[in-house]
Amino acid sequence: MRETALVRFPILKTSESSYFTRFRRQVERERKRVLRRHQPDLDASGSAVDPSSLDPTVQVELDSRRRFRAWALNDQIGCVEIVADRGNVLHADISLKRRAFPRSSPEHRWRRPLEAEEILLFARIDGDLVMPGNQLSYVPVVEDLASNAQRLVRERGCGTRNAIVSTSPPGISAIDFASLHAAVIGAD
Repeated sequence: MRETALVRFPILKTSESSYFTRFRRQVERERKRVLRRHQPDLDASGSAVDPSSLDPTVQVELDSRRRFRAWALNDQIGCVEIVADRGNVLHADISLKRRAFPRSSPEHRWRRPLEAEEILLFARIDGDLVMPGNQLSYVPVVEDLASNAQRLVRERGCGTRNAIVSTSPPGISAIDFASLHAAVIGAD
């Protein structure tokens, strides 16, 4: 039977709030390091600096380090695909980057840096029966698959203790799974 992915949810290493907290701390450390390098007579806090009194090259360097990085792209370690076949059962395929596989796994080993970013199938979670055409039967099954995938990645992944399966926006209940599944069933 041919299987088709109905929807794909990204797996992120951390939540949005913890990512941006970590990012702000990193920017502040970089700011202090740049100021100490260019103006060694400052105190350790670096808070007594008036931005208008800085040399323009130092100001440009500080501004370049403050650039905002896209959270969802930088923190993505894999994805969960909700898969349907021509029947009425959904299941989830979890794919992870090599670096997120368990350390004991042979997939965790790589030789070149780009191989660490390669995405491979990690696990398959069996789902439940749904009633094709009835949207209300899909939502609890998909929510259960997403939460089981998140639990599995947190327990078995490498460096993924805080991993989350990002289902928003728009959220699971906003996706019309019944129409998507009907298209899979109707396709030849």
